[in-house]
Amino acid sequence: MRHRIRFIRAEYERDVQLVHKWMQEEYVHPFWHLNIPFPAFEKHFYQAIHDPHQTLYLGTIDGTPMSYFEAYNVKGDIIESYYEPSPHDQGIHLLIGEPDYVGKGFAAPLLQAMTAFQFEQNKRTQKKSLLSRIFAMKK
Repeated sequence: MRHRIRFIRAEYERDVQLVHKWMQEEYVHPFWHLNIPFPAFEKHFYQAIHDPHQTLYLGTIDGTPMSYFEAYNVKGDIIESYYEPSPHDQGIHLLIGEPDYVGKGFAAPLLQAMTAFQFEQNKRTQKKSLLSRIFAMKK
């Protein structure tokens, strides 16, 4: 795949409408459960952006925003109850939001790039976690 993948830190004002639009997609809301009215999503997104436990990113392909990532510390997350994490373990939640990119082979390169990006951000990280269905463990 010869596309340029980049990650930009999510910004509330710039990104809230775009990410809300993605959450309304039929292929998204069964996994994210955030197909909620815009005022409720605004509150959720504001809290998520200001949560020190995680960092939100938009993934871009050749300059086009097409995915959303929640990169988080495993310590303090629900997943930490499923194994003994080290203090620097990190996790990823991925959403491919733009319909034109779904099912086109972008998930694996995006995850590889985000994993490499996170390892670069924190050299002490030794493990990464990826939850394919983020609400499955909350049931």
